[in-house]
Amino acid sequence: MGLRYKDSLRKIVLETRNMLSSNMLASLSDMIQYRIISLNEFNSADIIGAYYSIGSEVKTDKIIEYALKHKRLALPRVEGSIVFAQVKSMNELVKGRYNIMEPNEYSTIIEPDLVIVPGIVFDENGYRIGYGKGYYDRYLADRDIKKIGLAYDFQVFPYIQHEKHDIRLDKIVTDKRIIVIK
Repeated sequence: MGLRYKDSLRKIVLETRNMLSSNMLASLSDMIQYRIISLNEFNSADIIGAYYSIGSEVKTDKIIEYALKHKRLALPRVEGSIVFAQVKSMNELVKGRYNIMEPNEYSTIIEPDLVIVPGIVFDENGYRIGYGKGYYDRYLADRDIKKIGLAYDFQVFPYIQHEKHDIRLDKIVTDKRIIVIK
């Protein structure tokens, strides 16, 4: 599989995602977030590893807010690779390497029980295409952690080509369905 395949698919889906109005993004994101907060995996997890959404990504504000009140929240911080660090207040966040808000250097690194994974393209087999840096694939490679992707339903394809280093998710939650990966 060539890099061109991933780059082309990434570009097409990103362009589509970026065309959504802010009202549509908020509405679809709310549906997705309420779905994930009601999942057994979410409710049984002590430490939720989420991501701080940017641009047209599925928003995570409600997940973060809920986790801050009822769980332990961990967000990724880039240190060459990513680590998840505990966040007790949004005031602890600073702008990171890619201008994404992340836990400051004093935040404690912790292992989440559940990681909520962003992406641009997903398939019904649990594979995803992210931004192309491989951070999540490397982080999740040797860890036994529940992995749930968040996507608008149009981001999910029946099948996408994948490579042996690509990590499969356990579930994908969209505005229309919850896809359980077998």
